[in-house]
Amino acid sequence: MDQSLLEWRESSQSVMRGAHPLGIALLPLLQCHFLGLRHEHLIIAGCDIRQRLVSFVEQRGAMLTIDAVLPGLRRALAPEGVAHLLVAHNHPCGSLQASQADCEVTRRIAALARLAGVTLADHLLFTDARYTSFRALGLL
Repeated sequence: MDQSLLEWRESSQSVMRGAHPLGIALLPLLQCHFLGLRHEHLIIAGCDIRQRLVSFVEQRGAMLTIDAVLPGLRRALAPEGVAHLLVAHNHPCGSLQASQADCEVTRRIAALARLAGVTLADHLLFTDARYTSFRALGLL
């Protein structure tokens, strides 16, 4: 097994305490997706009330403003039955520190989701070897 995947598995128990169960459920899919990416990517996953995946939208490039995120957010919310959103993005630079822009965009996504009657379950942040949860860090 790849060393990065082993490190992820070993760190998941301590890092993900306090994370939303939806984030934990989608963790293996997202880990594989973000592994080795050299540019920033954003995922917005929409799930129904039973936490089944109904939309999975990927955007490439830095998502520093809500305007950059809106097209993906609209596509993630479009399918009927979306009740929860999970946002995830990577920091290719290797930092697990959420930037001020990350926090602001997350706050705006949560507000827009609420207007649509949807909850933002969590926002996960990935590097090649680690990940963290905005909810677990108290940022959501």
